[in-house]
Amino acid sequence: MNLTFGHSPALLVLSVIAAAAVTWWTYRTTVPDIGAARKWMLGALRFTALALVVFMLFEPLFSRDRTVTEDPVLGLLVDASESMLLADSLVGDAGPASDELLASLSSLSASRSVRAFSFGADISEADDLSSIRFDRNTTNLSDALLQLRDRLADRPLGAVVLLSDGLHNTGANPIHVAERFPAPVIGVVHGDTTARRDIRIVQVLTNEIAYSGTSVPVRVRLRNDGFEPRTVTVSLLSDGDVLENQSVPLPPDGSESTVDFAFEANEPGSRSMSVAVTRLEGEVTWRNNTAGTSIQVLDQKKSILLVAGAPSPDVAALVRLLEADENADLTTRIQSGPGRYLEGGMPADLSEYDLLLLVGYPGQVNDPADSRRLADAVGEGLPVLFVQDRATDLRAVQREWTSHLPVGVRVIRATYTNTAFAPTRESGDHAIFDIEDRRDAAGWTRLPPLSANESRWEVVPGATVLATRRIRGITLDDPLFVVSRRAGQRSAALLAHGFWRWNNVPDDLEPDAARWNQLLQNT
Repeated sequence: MNLTFGHSPALLVLSVIAAAAVTWWTYRTTVPDIGAARKWMLGALRFTALALVVFMLFEPLFSRDRTVTEDPVLGLLVDASESMLLADSLVGDAGPASDELLASLSSLSASRSVRAFSFGADISEADDLSSIRFDRNTTNLSDALLQLRDRLADRPLGAVVLLSDGLHNTGANPIHVAERFPAPVIGVVHGDTTARRDIRIVQVLTNEIAYSGTSVPVRVRLRNDGFEPRTVTVSLLSDGDVLENQSVPLPPDGSESTVDFAFEANEPGSRSMSVAVTRLEGEVTWRNNTAGTSIQVLDQKKSILLVAGAPSPDVAALVRLLEADENADLTTRIQSGPGRYLEGGMPADLSEYDLLLLVGYPGQVNDPADSRRLADAVGEGLPVLFVQDRATDLRAVQREWTSHLPVGVRVIRATYTNTAFAPTRESGDHAIFDIEDRRDAAGWTRLPPLSANESRWEVVPGATVLATRRIRGITLDDPLFVVSRRAGQRSAALLAHGFWRWNNVPDDLEPDAARWNQLLQNT
């Protein structure tokens, strides 16, 4: 155990001596005389008190060092993308196949100090390497390393063994991540790392739910690796029937382009959609020349329940927007007191609604019974969009809504600050941001600023941050627009207000403001 002081120990000794001198001087003579024994007793008490005060003023600190030895853990990352199987065919007899490499690593992974994971877009722990299926259509090496680091944050990481063919088709450059990684990254390269000629559909973006009689947009991301510029045909199919063909130029080698389709959703029910691109001679595989998705077509309008904690310009702007939407059937409840609303009582049956829109709710005059009813409905699967404004009672949110929203309140503050809306990298591929000029981030900064509460929000696991705050030209990590889908429950949170100003902008800013209305409709 070590003892240290905030000031010089020599000065402490001098101060104690001074305390002893003051005590002796005080009790040298007394009137009346109290006797030698009482003088010694009182003097000892005074000296002890003075010495303790002086001792504490010198900020003593007792410290004890303890050494704990813990064996480092070895992280094993296995690329589970389809390209690993393609690498087997390229290797031939010149090297081991994927299953042979896994067998040789199995004895390594049996050790308690080894944690094995397979990865594509995300990582998943693999207790048995033989159970890994090479069926993932994306390879994100950089995110795999970062996710491994986070998974093993509570253990000392000795090194990472990375088994991959080295071909990544999404995410940041893994070299930059590896250079800053807290442990050595040891690559076990399988197959041929040279780029192979291939045309592939990277992603198909569309709405999961559509309504009969509406036009449904479909955006296709197309990538070209190794082919010279030429024209190819991209087809949109529904249940095997061709809906539309488009002849489009291939993007330059090593880059991507987008192709936009639209189709009429007429018949209610589930529709299986697929996209196909022309097969070219010399492609390494044709398996990624097609991609599919499914859309649920409903035969009725979206039934939306808007509950507001108090009247506000934002509430009025949302009501105008939703009432102008031919596909929305809006019910509003704006609170005027505990259990009282301007339009009447809370609807008895909440199951008939497709979306719950909370604006400043739960508010300062919130009825706990109504709030619990709404929270229970969300817990049973009712999608919710939460908009936080000055009427919001953050303690009620913390108490009743944390398990139902994509964010939770960590620290509550009463102050507000102006902020710009800054889309994140994840928003670029998200269906909610299927809007005009989706990659024009500067367009959001041209709009009037929003007002955001300075409380600290924590993003729940699995949620996606689509926008953060941008204050005085600096983009922060504080979430501003967050969405989540977990266990059949869909939720979104907009942690700012003041977007009503975006409906009252000059003519030159109207295209930027129109994107906000498109984003809300997609949400």
